[in-house]
Amino acid sequence: MLLPETFVWADGQRPSVKRPGSIDTWVRWHVFMEYDFVVSPGVDPSGITIRFDGAESIRLDERGDLVLSTPVPVMAARFHKGLAHVICRLVKQCSQCSDGQRRLQTVVLSGGVFQNQVLFELVKHTLETEGFMGLSHAQVPMNDGGLALGQAAIAAARYLQSNREGESRCV
Repeated sequence: MLLPETFVWADGQRPSVKRPGSIDTWVRWHVFMEYDFVVSPGVDPSGITIRFDGAESIRLDERGDLVLSTPVPVMAARFHKGLAHVICRLVKQCSQCSDGQRRLQTVVLSGGVFQNQVLFELVKHTLETEGFMGLSHAQVPMNDGGLALGQAAIAAARYLQSNREGESRCV
């Protein structure tokens, strides 16, 4: 059970924070950010409840800090959704001209980060919902393997070009 600190004061002993109306009780839960609850005179502050969606349990530790027990899959889903949201916002921002018109419609999702299938699917689905076309690798790895293949292709093309021009080079 979450136990709040309760402060009751008489006139002249109120905190320096100005609050509208007649206030007799001020309740504060100490968490990462402090939540203040102002209750009317005569109201029992122990009736205030807090719910954190996804938390299995809520408790205060020995220092009075709020501890939420959240299952790892819930935390992972929140992380993936948050990161996908940021990526999609950046794509939308980067795809727009200063007049607000969209200048890009096609987005390539590449790099090691998109080997994460959950993140890849969230981003691709969201972008397609927003009217973008999302492209990704089909036969080449998204990470360093694809980069190495690209570098080898460029080296081979330069080598072939130099042979056509009669140059003798080592690769």
